[in-house]
Amino acid sequence: MEDDIKTLKEQEQQRLNGTAALSEPVVVPARPNNNRDKHGHRPRRRHQPSLFGPLLIIGAGIYFLLRNMGYGLDLQLNWWALWQAWPIFLILIGLKIISEQAESGLLRGLVNLARLGGFALLAGLLFFGHQIPWVSNFLPQAQVADVQVPLDGRESAEVTIEFNSAPAQLTALDDSPDLLAGNVSYFGNLELTRDGPITLQTASNGLTSGGSLAEWQLGLSTVPALDLDLDLSSGAADLDLRGLTLQNLEIDGSSGATTLQLPDGNYEAEYEVGSGATVIHLPMAGQQTLWLNGGSGGIALYLSPEMAAQIHLEQGSGRFNTSDAEWLELDSGSRTGDGVWQTADYDADNPNRIIIYLETGSGSVRVVPVSGR
Repeated sequence: MEDDIKTLKEQEQQRLNGTAALSEPVVVPARPNNNRDKHGHRPRRRHQPSLFGPLLIIGAGIYFLLRNMGYGLDLQLNWWALWQAWPIFLILIGLKIISEQAESGLLRGLVNLARLGGFALLAGLLFFGHQIPWVSNFLPQAQVADVQVPLDGRESAEVTIEFNSAPAQLTALDDSPDLLAGNVSYFGNLELTRDGPITLQTASNGLTSGGSLAEWQLGLSTVPALDLDLDLSSGAADLDLRGLTLQNLEIDGSSGATTLQLPDGNYEAEYEVGSGATVIHLPMAGQQTLWLNGGSGGIALYLSPEMAAQIHLEQGSGRFNTSDAEWLELDSGSRTGDGVWQTADYDADNPNRIIIYLETGSGSVRVVPVSGR
């Protein structure tokens, strides 16, 4: 009886509270945690990676590739101005960190716009720094000097010329009292040795190259027999050696496009081709032996009709192209690999003949006939 009364009181109490007895327990759904981790922190927002950096690297690669192939893009890059502005790289790194951590889309947009402006400023300093008035005041100024070494009755001479990034022209001096004469532009120091072996070179810290440098214009006497050593740089070089009397010639190529016109006579020559495009006009008379080591730059060999020729080919990855020189025949070896090519009139005792030991690199080598073949 007492149990029934207790049950009735509980039901009456539930009625008064507006609830009803439930035969099954009520499951209350858990509130969402708003994507928080177990510590209550929101996960870091993942941003889409930027394509600007990869595109910048690809663009730089295309530029230097075209420049090395000699397509007229030999701009004077102002590395000194870029080096002076190196703190901008720290600013760009800081802006990148802010962009990755920013929650606001507007803030990220403003930061990325500032980063784009920083990269544009660096590019402007690199390509046009020496043309900007307020920047040029902080850059080292190029110097121009006249170079003169008297002939002094020399019948032979050793001459070494180390070029810098300035474009250069080297020709023969006719009826001149000088062994070496001309003018050069440079940063840093100019070193010229007049006694004994003649040496002309410039010395800098390596960061001043790429400023506003005027073209080198040099001439060599045609009187003495020369042992000539030319060390090229990133500047384009026009080497017209016709008329010189050579005993030996050594050329160390670089990234600058080069045009070489070899003189007649009896001598040996060695050319280490760099990454720049190279055009070589071979002699028209005399007996020469040329060791030609190819690089990544393309090579064009212009062969005179007066010269018998033999080419000993060591094939690299670059193509050896004789399609324009049908008179050049395969004497031994393979048409697609190592072999010996020569003209029909080749004879080692021919007074007008050239022997070329050619090792191709990754750049192509093309033999081009001049008119008369």
